[in-house]
Amino acid sequence: LEAAAKVGIEGAEEFLKNPNNGLKEVEEELKTYSRNITGVPYYVINGSQKLSGGQPPEVFLRAFQAATS
Repeated sequence: LEAAAKVGIEGAEEFLKNPNNGLKEVEEELKTYSRNITGVPYYVINGSQKLSGGQPPEVFLRAFQAATS
């Protein structure tokens, strides 16, 4: 709270009193970034091609070709 006051953030104490504050925002961020990821590593190529888990080089090559065509 001292740090928040030093930088001029108002309402920090009230915000921290409710344990659910920010929960909705965190859940929305998790949904945005998880996007049904089921394996690691997980790659998104050019925003359209998605690969999950370890893949052989030819799979990456096809994904890059599809993403750039």
